[in-house]
Amino acid sequence: MNDAPLSKQGKKQRREGLLKSTSEELNKIPFLFSDDVEITIELFLHEQNRYETDRSADIDNVVKPLLDVMTGPNGLMIDDNQVQSIRNFWVDTDESEHAIVTVSPLLEGTVQKGGLVFVNMWKQMYFPLNEKLPPKAVSLFLDALSGHIKTRNYLEQNGADYNTLRRMLPIQRLFHKTRITAFNVKSFDEMRNLFPTTKPDV
Repeated sequence: MNDAPLSKQGKKQRREGLLKSTSEELNKIPFLFSDDVEITIELFLHEQNRYETDRSADIDNVVKPLLDVMTGPNGLMIDDNQVQSIRNFWVDTDESEHAIVTVSPLLEGTVQKGGLVFVNMWKQMYFPLNEKLPPKAVSLFLDALSGHIKTRNYLEQNGADYNTLRRMLPIQRLFHKTRITAFNVKSFDEMRNLFPTTKPDV
């Protein structure tokens, strides 16, 4: 970010401009991180501004606006509950104030933005899937996911604990419905109607 670091306390017009420009840059990235991440925020602030004025952003007011712009269909990750840790610090600079934000995935899970749909698998849990894949591939994905979920639900009904249940699911995590309100979501039946069961090539 080449302007003074973003803050919830910043002037509204300037803050909205920074949000817009940052969002436009993130939108150029073709994928979203779909697993947990760590975030490092380096704030380069002029010491005099920080100590003798109220022009510099406070460290604790920078995080939320950045998370807001980094999440969602046009961001860098699906939801901010993927953030496992945030390291946030400031460094004195004599140059223009700016920030360097580094997002490091803890696993290498990503999903392509184009064609992304969240499929309801059970209760309020949704799985990210790309419906622009070849139709047969999507159908086979749905078959495999359905098998995982049926096994998981059977074990749950028979008293299995959470650690056992999660081993029945794909490595790719699922997301609660409330975490993906900005995304395209479909029921399993909707996807099944679009991509009927097919026999794999032998």
